[in-house]
Amino acid sequence: MVARIWALVIDPMHARVLRGFNSADGEEPIEFVSHAASARLRAIMSSAVLGARDDSHDPEEPPTSAEAANELRQDTADFLRETLSFLEMQHRAHRFERLAVFADPAMLSSVQTQLSAQLQDGLILHAARRLMTLPQEALHRRLRAAIDQSDKQSGEEPRNQGSD
Repeated sequence: MVARIWALVIDPMHARVLRGFNSADGEEPIEFVSHAASARLRAIMSSAVLGARDDSHDPEEPPTSAEAANELRQDTADFLRETLSFLEMQHRAHRFERLAVFADPAMLSSVQTQLSAQLQDGLILHAARRLMTLPQEALHRRLRAAIDQSDKQSGEEPRNQGSD
């Protein structure tokens, strides 16, 4: 029996979860796209803009670049937790056995540290890639080729193939 493989392509603001690689029915993967909310960063930026536009309003201090960077990091961490939680739930429901992860280099270490033991056990590939901008068909071809290549490699450990 062929193991069901899903792929995660993620950057700080978007995630694509593609399912159905190596499926017995031959269907193309179905793609889900999530967008990070950036709620914290939007909130501090909008309060700064509103304060700058309204002279009668007592504006709060505009956010510093360090504050904005911290808020963006927190939003990205929340987004990653939500994405991995979704994958964990799908894995527990036995919808896939193996996971190929293609993470933006900015998120690679965060993804590595936050993957659960169960998802790590089924990890077949962990590559630092900037693939989010690829059109759907090109992305599917690229991921399928990388997954096929990883299946041919020996060894039990996931392979980090560097970045594009």
